[in-house]
Amino acid sequence: MKAIRMAVLGAALVLGVTTVASAQEARGGGRGGGRGGVARLMTDITVSADVQAKIDTIAAKYQAENRELMAAAGASGGTLDDATRAKMMEINTKRNAEIRALLTAEQQVVFDKNVAAAAAGGRARGGGGGAPPPPPPTTPPPAL
Repeated sequence: MKAIRMAVLGAALVLGVTTVASAQEARGGGRGGGRGGVARLMTDITVSADVQAKIDTIAAKYQAENRELMAAAGASGGTLDDATRAKMMEINTKRNAEIRALLTAEQQVVFDKNVAAAAAGGRARGGGGGAPPPPPPTTPPPAL
């Protein structure tokens, strides 16, 4: 009886872990996004399957470089120093230039806007990005 309980508990644990992992994968794999943060840069841009495959290849190449830097930072205490941050920014700038070269002139305008928005969001929230918080309510409280 105890063995059956342990087997059921083990199965439930495995199911829970795989559910969380697949949910993260479906939404983009955590902080960086599915393509090293490139997905948000491609917002409102539609490309052919061929161009998307090239973008995915570029993103994977530079994502691997960033992972190496992150792993080295993790081995040396877990925090990124200014030199590592600068190197990562340089890597992302190269990645963005390669991706931008694949886009049409109209798509480049949107891409540039998305890159600027991502940079502004990253500085404002320490890398969080996303929408700003809503403004405070402007209606005065009711009189008592």
